[in-house]
Amino acid sequence: TIQSLNYAGNELLSDKGKAISGPKLYVYRAPLDNDIVISQAWREYGMDKPSPVVNSFEVKEAKTKIQISVEINNKMKNECGFIHKCVYTILGNGDIYADNQIYPYGKLPTLAQIGMSFVLSPELENIKWFGRGPHGNYYDRKTGAAISLYSSTVEEQYVPYITPQSNGSKQDIRWALFSNDKNQGAIFISRSEPFSMNALHYSQQNLESAKHTNELKKDDEVYFTLSAFERGVGELGEVIRANSKEGVEKSPTFLSYIIRPYNLRDGELSEYARQSKLYLVSAPPIISRNDLGFVTMNSITADAEIYYTVDGSKPTQKSFKYVKEFIQYNSAIIKATSIIHGENSSITTVKVEQLQVLKPRIFPVNRYFSNRIKITLESPMPGAELRYTFDGTRPIASSTLYMNPFFIEDASTLKVKAFKKGCKSSNVISSQYELVKLGKGIESRFYKGKFGATPNYLTMTPDKISKIDQFRLENIKSVPTHYALLFIGSVNIKKVGEYVFYCGSNDGSKLYVDNMLLIDNDGGHGYLEKYGKIKLDEGVHKIELRYFQQGGGQELKVSWKGPGFEKREMTKEDLSGN
Repeated sequence: TIQSLNYAGNELLSDKGKAISGPKLYVYRAPLDNDIVISQAWREYGMDKPSPVVNSFEVKEAKTKIQISVEINNKMKNECGFIHKCVYTILGNGDIYADNQIYPYGKLPTLAQIGMSFVLSPELENIKWFGRGPHGNYYDRKTGAAISLYSSTVEEQYVPYITPQSNGSKQDIRWALFSNDKNQGAIFISRSEPFSMNALHYSQQNLESAKHTNELKKDDEVYFTLSAFERGVGELGEVIRANSKEGVEKSPTFLSYIIRPYNLRDGELSEYARQSKLYLVSAPPIISRNDLGFVTMNSITADAEIYYTVDGSKPTQKSFKYVKEFIQYNSAIIKATSIIHGENSSITTVKVEQLQVLKPRIFPVNRYFSNRIKITLESPMPGAELRYTFDGTRPIASSTLYMNPFFIEDASTLKVKAFKKGCKSSNVISSQYELVKLGKGIESRFYKGKFGATPNYLTMTPDKISKIDQFRLENIKSVPTHYALLFIGSVNIKKVGEYVFYCGSNDGSKLYVDNMLLIDNDGGHGYLEKYGKIKLDEGVHKIELRYFQQGGGQELKVSWKGPGFEKREMTKEDLSGN
């Protein structure tokens, strides 16, 4: 963080000590109304309270610049977090080039944002920006906010929602000036992609802790966040949904910007903000390796050439020149630098461990079957060998090699592992299969317990097994408020054609026909009906219904339509008199 940033006697950062003045990595926000569900995961992973640990700190001085490189491990809960690499290049004209690389690790949920937070001096009340405005906008709520030049104040950014929450965000910002009443201050200029920003007199912690607007405590300081990405609002429904573009991807991220001093003597603001100055600062490249072992390198400096090594040595123009992605399976220390017009960037260092083969996939997984079931194995990693066992033992390199789909005819526990030369073998995945006899009626299996989704019934022992003749909850006696049900039956198709099945439930359900998941209506929700289509031949077909209840309303209904009849509830005759 920067302790003090003073231009011409004007301190730009807060010195009141209420919070770290910044910049510091920020991946949280005071939850919006639509963030209620996902924000639980944010807090469970400790995104609201990271524990930063400084891994390295280095200062280099030259005739025309000072360069400060720092790496911080922002530790979260559940062995997750973010490695934050930042290079500050301070020039004699007062410009500060801040090149940030953020590397997430661990199994993180969708993020609120990836940004840098500052606490600015109270004097910097006036804002001018070139981006979307004038009102608040988000990734999925911005088409009505035109890109233009806007002027406002920090005071005017606040929106008094009944329930306090993050507000006032602006998207696609090219630059933003924070200034005092004498038009003195600093411009934050995008050096990579346009950023989003948020500036208020209320901290995100204050907005989250207050239950009502009268509980908010306004501060004099300016809480400013500059973000590479910010989560959208999402769609309002039974469950708040944000698509991949409205959320924030968990991948290595650039966030580069310039802090430039400004006063009226510097001339017209827009032109001054766009000036590249005479000094070209080459940004360090970002390095990433994907799950297949491919290493990519990118630099935001246009036309810069990237040189790298994989043995930990210092990269020079005699090292490998990066032209396209390459494979790196073995452990390595990768170092890279961007060079343009003889100007070298600082060196980016990334340590990679020996690549582990991705887990294979089993189709179908965890199934009940009535005669025999066809099994297909796949590997997402090209060239990997799949080895498997049926007896519950862990597969080894000499276990049966998968060549083609096969059939299982008895109760089995299938275990599969992937192997590839040069890589660590994958983790073992397993799937259970149970042979069931189809007879007249439906077998109902009842399980007590609290569930958040339909469970893997094959790993559980039912508390009660009974026979019923229709998919109805009233057929189950002494139903409590928290439980799960498994129904296994059959339907006798007398006419070839396309059939449409409907499954409505409160809470979640799944419907399988011939071991294929046809309807996924899982999760906690009010009554919701979904449908699926399937072509069926004449004869008996296994039908399986999974359901769970986590309190509140209880409803379950299965309907269908097909050749010669319109939509109707599946009757006793359909399921029991077949």
